[in-house]
Amino acid sequence: MLTKPGTEERAVEQLLWLRGREHRLHTAVVLLEARSGRMEEAVVTSPLRMRDLPEERLRRYVAIEKPLHSAGSYLSERLGIVLF
Repeated sequence: MLTKPGTEERAVEQLLWLRGREHRLHTAVVLLEARSGRMEEAVVTSPLRMRDLPEERLRRYVAIEKPLHSAGSYLSERLGIVLF
């Protein structure tokens, strides 16, 4: 399981480990209706394969995007989409 990297160097390490590999991204949401206490939840799992990019390109991505608070060190809704 990949966590939030916290530092740029750790982010690069995670991306180097992921490059050329497939992994699964789990996205979850929970909705709670406060009055009734009714709760709905869903988890969607998406298989992703990262492109086998050179280290310098991954370092440049981390320097620009700063994905330090994102598990796996990428932001798929922003520039991170080019990694896949």
